[in-house]
Amino acid sequence: MLVLFPLVSFSLQFKGIKQTQSLLKRLITLKILSRINLFKTEDSQIVKAISKVIKIAVRCNFLWANCLNSSMILWFLLDLQGIQSQLRIGVKRELDQFTAHAWVEWNNMPLKNSLAVCREFTMFDKLQVF
Repeated sequence: MLVLFPLVSFSLQFKGIKQTQSLLKRLITLKILSRINLFKTEDSQIVKAISKVIKIAVRCNFLWANCLNSSMILWFLLDLQGIQSQLRIGVKRELDQFTAHAWVEWNNMPLKNSLAVCREFTMFDKLQVF
């Protein structure tokens, strides 16, 4: 999984968000990566476990890990398990500073951040994967 961070980072840099998300989606649908059922348990426990793994991976991959990369990988790993989630991107402006942030929502709740943090950002409309 650690190799996903640099791969997603390069893809985002050279291809952009939609094409990177589409590529990850195609890896699943083309069965290049088959569904790996790591857990035989409820979705909420799977979501919690994958989120925790991502947090650990971010600490190990600090050069490649930013909110967009880690959110895209979290979204991908959840989708790989058959769990539908949404990649969200928001922006905010404070004084003369423009800031963007990415996160993943599952059941309308952010996974990596508190709801208060996500509410600070104006969210873009849903990102469509083609």
